[in-house]
Amino acid sequence: MRTSTVKIIIFISSLALVGLVFTQTFWMREELEIARKQFDHRADRALMGIVDELRDQVYNSSRFFPKAYACPYLGESKKVLEVIDTVLLKTLVNKYVAYHHLDDDYYYAIVKTNNDSIIYKSAGFPDVNIPADPYKAFLSNIWKDVHYHIALYFPHKNRVIVLKQVSWLGLTLLFLVVIIFGVAAIVMTYLRQKKLSEMKNDFVNNITHEFKTPVSTIALAAEVLHRNDALSNPEKIRNYARIILDENERMKQQIERVLEIAQQDHQKIKLEPVPLDVHEL
Repeated sequence: MRTSTVKIIIFISSLALVGLVFTQTFWMREELEIARKQFDHRADRALMGIVDELRDQVYNSSRFFPKAYACPYLGESKKVLEVIDTVLLKTLVNKYVAYHHLDDDYYYAIVKTNNDSIIYKSAGFPDVNIPADPYKAFLSNIWKDVHYHIALYFPHKNRVIVLKQVSWLGLTLLFLVVIIFGVAAIVMTYLRQKKLSEMKNDFVNNITHEFKTPVSTIALAAEVLHRNDALSNPEKIRNYARIILDENERMKQQIERVLEIAQQDHQKIKLEPVPLDVHEL
């Protein structure tokens, strides 16, 4: 395959990988946003159920119903707390929070709407660092003289939302990491193989030259020995025979080098280290 074609394929693959990472990141954010909206919806439904049962309890009880419009000499907060049974309120909050699978770590309060003053708060309600965005349900269908609402707080809402999505988020991140490392491994393998191929090509060109030289020398020596006049000169025969032996040994060494290079694809080369004087080398 041509180098330019491979570069184009790598570029397109890298671009597709970046697009995949961007798309998955976008969908992860969208998934968290949907989970947050679902949590908000369940919290609102829980508050609606709490207020509806409180209303039914107030209007069905002859002991509480008249107090919604009587006792003018009592303070407003005193009257509304006499109408609303706080023990029942606690029971209903526990019931609906559990029913709608909301966070178990929560607190609530009855708040005067016009000035956000708290007239009743649950056990464990913090004195400082109160979240500014509680879930609210107005009590106008229970108490009409002054506007009050129930405020329900979930201080660790975001953590709960993320933990409920952690399995899907974890799988998405895992697959993204696997894909990224897979593409990186493919690119690195290609670059390594390309470098190895270039080295082998250089070696083949070099070894071809190394073979041509002894072959040419042996052919020349053999041609000289083949002449009739060479037979009458023993010294010349010995010289050319030595040349043939030397070049033959040189070829054997080159063949060993070729075999060693070929073994690199199958197993590691066994090294035999020996002491050596570097300065002499």
